[in-house]
Amino acid sequence: MGNLLGSNLFNALILAWDDFLYAGPFFHAAHESHLAAVLVALAMYGVVLLGMSYQALRKLAVLSWDTLTLLGLYLLGLVWLYALR
Repeated sequence: MGNLLGSNLFNALILAWDDFLYAGPFFHAAHESHLAAVLVALAMYGVVLLGMSYQALRKLAVLSWDTLTLLGLYLLGLVWLYALR
């Protein structure tokens, strides 16, 4: 889990560095589907951090609230990206 989260943070650092060095507004040059993917990824990242902080007391079958929320965000992201294509 640490490799996954650390890799995501490093990639965000690379984007910040690219924004700093890019001539003009960096994120205005990106397609709006990229913004949607980033927003869903950040929401999923937040759910993972919350899930690691709080232990689920009740589970639905074998899945806890954070797993179900991640699945929902993933499916929402798929639909959103499909609508933006």
